[in-house]
Amino acid sequence: LALPTTARHDLAASRADVMTGAGHIAQNTGAVGEADRYFQAVLEMRRHLGDEAGVARALADLGWIAWRQCDFPKARRLSAECLTLAERIGATRVAALALTNLGAAALFEGDLAEASAAFARSSVLRAEVVDRRGVAFADTFLAWARCRAGDLGEALELLERAEDTLRSVGDQRLVYFARDIRAETYIRQGDPATAATILQIDSMTGVRRFGDRWSVAHGLAVASWASRLLGRFDRAVAFASESLELRRAEGDRYGEAESLALLAAAARATGDETTALGLLRESREIRSAIGDAGGLAECDAELAQLTAPA
Repeated sequence: LALPTTARHDLAASRADVMTGAGHIAQNTGAVGEADRYFQAVLEMRRHLGDEAGVARALADLGWIAWRQCDFPKARRLSAECLTLAERIGATRVAALALTNLGAAALFEGDLAEASAAFARSSVLRAEVVDRRGVAFADTFLAWARCRAGDLGEALELLERAEDTLRSVGDQRLVYFARDIRAETYIRQGDPATAATILQIDSMTGVRRFGDRWSVAHGLAVASWASRLLGRFDRAVAFASESLELRRAEGDRYGEAESLALLAAAARATGDETTALGLLRESREIRSAIGDAGGLAECDAELAQLTAPA
């Protein structure tokens, strides 16, 4: 990347490859804006080279970054463009990436049926190209959607297979992601104690070693939820506060709203309804702005309870 761009025209494709790698390193460590700049540059280079497969991959990468930035309409637009191109040229692996993006956007907008369909199709396409890690990744997201839809048994079956695969291919970072979804599933089953065990809640150190702020913040949020249900309110507040700080640093508006709602729940559990009301209103404002219909409905239900006449 340090080479002058005009020095070796024959290295343009290799330069785009390296820049793609740099973009993935950036986004996996929380430097989402930097990743976006890399992927935008890659898209321009691939188009200049007439590399349709490369263009499709760059569109997939940009769609994922738009999801990370909580711009769900942009994520949908880029990913739909990617899917159309990938299907036309027979780029099955890239089509699967686009479907994962579309599923992730639907998941965070609260359309669980659409999310499940997209993740399931992505998993099938990844299996066709014998991408075992990719299948496990798509199935983890599918499990997340099924968990939130109330299909808890199906979610746990998907997660068990996904974790086995991820361990076999040595992707410990994604093992922790699947683990966090499994913990959420047990919470929704009414078993926060098992969730706390899964999360290693007394240490919460494992996932931190990867330097992935998104994953750390997500794990802390689930840990806050489990802690509150177990009556460990100080720990619930500490976990949610750290999660909120990480999410704000990354510009993760969806996560910020989630962490604020967790802090509100902890405040309400300890009798501080005034603080809970303010936090929920702040969470609701964010959710309304980014189009998180599912989160908006949850906030409205909580606000209705807090503001109902005694």
